[in-house]
Amino acid sequence: MAGTMAKGSSLDSYLKASRFCNPEHPEVLRKARQLAEGLKDKREAAVQVFRWVRDSIRWYPFPQRLLPAQEVLKLTHAPCYNKANLQVALFRSLGIPARYHYQKVDMEFYLRALPRGEVRSLMAKVHPPVVITVFAEAYLGGKWISASATFDRAYSPERAKDWDGKTSVTPFKPEEVVEDLGVSHELKKPEMEELWRKMDEETFRLMRLLDEALKLYTDLRRFTVEVEERLGLLLREASSRRP
Repeated sequence: MAGTMAKGSSLDSYLKASRFCNPEHPEVLRKARQLAEGLKDKREAAVQVFRWVRDSIRWYPFPQRLLPAQEVLKLTHAPCYNKANLQVALFRSLGIPARYHYQKVDMEFYLRALPRGEVRSLMAKVHPPVVITVFAEAYLGGKWISASATFDRAYSPERAKDWDGKTSVTPFKPEEVVEDLGVSHELKKPEMEELWRKMDEETFRLMRLLDEALKLYTDLRRFTVEVEERLGLLLREASSRRP
């Protein structure tokens, strides 16, 4: 996974702008500086960026278009690759080298997050049997560290692990990964670009409906998680007060 880089190796490409990642865009720079304000070093700033991307942009399993980082900033929901793209852009805005890490994951792990019925059936038709997930890595302390902000805590507390800027955090367990596809300095999802390029009008209409349905469904799950947590807290408090 996250490996070390020999001294003298160039990190320039991991700091520069690329097709979808413009760390010098005014909106990206503004957000990066806002998140890093008052923090003592780049590691602390990187952790703050990670937490903000993880929980402020809600994950959902919709095959969105690949979007520039400044457009992802405006979203309420995004899949792994657009969240990773924003995270990489914010890291680079703060002078932290960052890159994209790709892994193949069985579609089964995505389908488990969906309701049964027409929504799941349509999702299975749109997506290939194996999904390529993307997460960000940062170069800190002389090594590359995985910093997956894919799943927000409200949606999946068990997968939304915290990150300390020192230890790698990845979205899926090793046994869930079909194949590790390595890293890149720029965001690459050719299968997603091909999907949207070939889409006809009727499929586009269905995709818009799916988009809204998945937002509603994942937000309903967030609400359920919150209710269960609060109910559990109330029950524990009630139990502790029993004579």
